[in-house]
Amino acid sequence: AEGAAPPANAPVFFLGGDNMSLVDIQFAPFLERMAASVLYYKGMQIRGGRDGGQFPWVEAWFRSMEATPSYAATRSDHFTNAHSLPPQIGGCYPDGDGPDLAPIQAEIDGSSWKLPLPAAEATSAYEPAVLGAGGVDDAAAAREAAFSLLSNHAAVVPFACRALGKKGMPPVRAEYADPNATPNENFVDYVDAALRAVAQSLLESPAAAEAGLVQGGEPAAAAEALAYLRDRVGVPRDMPHRSAQLLRAHLNHIIDALEKQA
Repeated sequence: AEGAAPPANAPVFFLGGDNMSLVDIQFAPFLERMAASVLYYKGMQIRGGRDGGQFPWVEAWFRSMEATPSYAATRSDHFTNAHSLPPQIGGCYPDGDGPDLAPIQAEIDGSSWKLPLPAAEATSAYEPAVLGAGGVDDAAAAREAAFSLLSNHAAVVPFACRALGKKGMPPVRAEYADPNATPNENFVDYVDAALRAVAQSLLESPAAAEAGLVQGGEPAAAAEALAYLRDRVGVPRDMPHRSAQLLRAHLNHIIDALEKQA
């Protein structure tokens, strides 16, 4: 099928037709993880990127799935997939003879999580665009990120304080997982204040949140805790893709502001 171009204005599903089937649902998580992991660890690009990609039918299938609201709401992102896969299958290792992985891994690991974010519909060199039926409402996505942060603050604050506490024993293979870690409760108030600033940044404006940051305290420790949280936002476990992008970017904005104080 890759020898012929896919239809330009029609959905592409495994069994044909206008709607996804159980076959598409069965294959979706495997292809999604494959597209992220072989890119991150081997440099092989399955998804299109800016150049359209070498597998147009696969890309057309992904776009058809992403235009389906039920799939768009539950799709993951490359960062989550690339880092959640190794502990599940026993490890993933870079290909020493393959392409330069540095720019690929830098983008997937968050070099683009800066304000202002590119539009949700923009396709980067490696990460596919955030697509969905009816488009993406950034204001609504930001509110969802803030709601997740605020409604779970009693758990999120001590979780972030794990960055300042003791590592758990025994250690686990997942790079970003440490279920037995002990948070440092001496920094709870400082981290709580910093996360309130992140919520204000999402709901009001980054400038207002930065201006309202409390001077003094423990800015370096708070920045470290926010970075720990940023790297552990899972998609879609914690929130949808665009909400996670916005939360990570606003976390980085407040981290930068805190580091200026330190």
